[in-house]
Amino acid sequence: MKDLMKMAMIIAAITITMAACKKEVHTSGPTGTPASKAEFFSTGAPAVQRFTITAGRYSSITGAKGTRVQFDYSSLLNSAGAPVTSGSVTVELQEMLTGPQMILAGKTTTSGGHLLISGGQVYLHVTQNGSELFVNPADKPILTIPTSSQSQRMQLFVGSMVVPPSGTDSVIDWAPADTSVTVNPTYDSVSHSNAYSLPITDFRYINCDYFYSYNQPLTDVHITLPSQNRDTNSRVYLYFPSINSVTELTGYSSGTNTFDLTSNYFIPIGIQANVVVVSWVGTQYYYQILPITVTSNMQVTAAPVAETLSNIQAAIAAM
Repeated sequence: MKDLMKMAMIIAAITITMAACKKEVHTSGPTGTPASKAEFFSTGAPAVQRFTITAGRYSSITGAKGTRVQFDYSSLLNSAGAPVTSGSVTVELQEMLTGPQMILAGKTTTSGGHLLISGGQVYLHVTQNGSELFVNPADKPILTIPTSSQSQRMQLFVGSMVVPPSGTDSVIDWAPADTSVTVNPTYDSVSHSNAYSLPITDFRYINCDYFYSYNQPLTDVHITLPSQNRDTNSRVYLYFPSINSVTELTGYSSGTNTFDLTSNYFIPIGIQANVVVVSWVGTQYYYQILPITVTSNMQVTAAPVAETLSNIQAAIAAM
């Protein structure tokens, strides 16, 4: 009898230990609040940094990742077009310099469906007492973006949020800005790095890019997900490390649960990319990062796995 009781106690102890070691995959809170797109992007995106400067003076701000904005004495206009020459001004800056940072912010680098080679993108918003301020075209602020490599081909692009024909969520589309704007490769003595320096034409989404050129034929890519990972609770991206570029697969076929590129937008055969899938189902997050070399009419079956939100964001950031 004593042996039986001892055995029962050992089994119970093993059971408790196994239960204690079982991995908790995700809860947003102690009671298992729903996972969501809003939580994924709001907690994963690079922080919006806020600075205070004084209008009518030379001012400079530097972001956490080394982006710098220099304001001259009359760089700011109010909504009536008059120079703002006094008072405190709030500058908001978000730095998305790498493809992983862009994905975590839900942003991409395409212009009219064409891939861009990106030197980094930022968001700028400038206000005084809650009222929006604008760039003085006669005295533009100067933006300096750090970079690991430089090209003489870089141009200024500005971004607008648009809803693709096949989707309901807005995505960013980039358009070349004023062609008279020159992007200058330089060395930034503040961040001690190579950089691009350019005048700012608007306070909005700003990207330093040029169009990706290729000789290869173009193709679509089709990513099929499990039945629980639908277009309503999933996002699928392609990240191209060699050109620091990101695109989202906004096309969707409900019959096969397949994501693809839109009909007027394809990518070169042979380019290397990472498929990045993120999903939120119930109280749980799922993801997969899958390296691929693009082939003609490529078909990929993804198998996202459950993981904690912080671990997914860390894995994307580490690409």
